[in-house]
Amino acid sequence: MRRTDERKDAAMAKKARKKKARKKSGANHGKRPNS
Repeated sequence: MRRTDERKDAAMAKKARKKKARKKSGANHGKRPNS
């Protein structure tokens, strides 16, 4: 579980793909299917 990586990615990714991130954000606590 790399939550640090997810948080870092979310900070920048959320701005660019808010709609996409919002959908995965729910169950994306570290599983990051987009790894």
